[in-house]
Amino acid sequence: MQNEFEKYYNYSLRYLTIRSRSEKEIRDYLKKKKVSPETIEKITSKLKEHNFINDEEFAKWWIGQRISFKQRAFKVIKIELQQKGITSEIIEDQISIRQLADKNQKQDLGMAQEIVQKKISKYKNFPKQEIYQKLGRVLSQKGFNWDVIKQSIDEALKGEYNT
Repeated sequence: MQNEFEKYYNYSLRYLTIRSRSEKEIRDYLKKKKVSPETIEKITSKLKEHNFINDEEFAKWWIGQRISFKQRAFKVIKIELQQKGITSEIIEDQISIRQLADKNQKQDLGMAQEIVQKKISKYKNFPKQEIYQKLGRVLSQKGFNWDVIKQSIDEALKGEYNT
């Protein structure tokens, strides 16, 4: 029995190296391998104990991946997560957190664009790279992240440099 545990625990670890997985995905994977229910329980417990599976973290990761790379709507993401065995409570919490982060990012972008518009006239005769550096430094000192900085400067320079 111990041999079965070690064998399938290692299989599970390899399965997790491909991408993050929910607890249900691991359980389904082990069931397909015809692993005994007791061993499945032991394996999932150990994986959770070592934080190799964590449905909350998985949901957060899945939402980020689906929005960034697949451009899925929250409704579709919700269905996908339910199919992966994530509880409705975790799904709602993680989607709310993501929506709040997106809202804050948009607010930050608006503020950064205002700052860029006020400052850009000082640098109109500078080369594009130097404008990026100077405005980037100003925005960075005000605490904006690089995505917001780049997007706001790109937007301001779009007409002038046709970027």
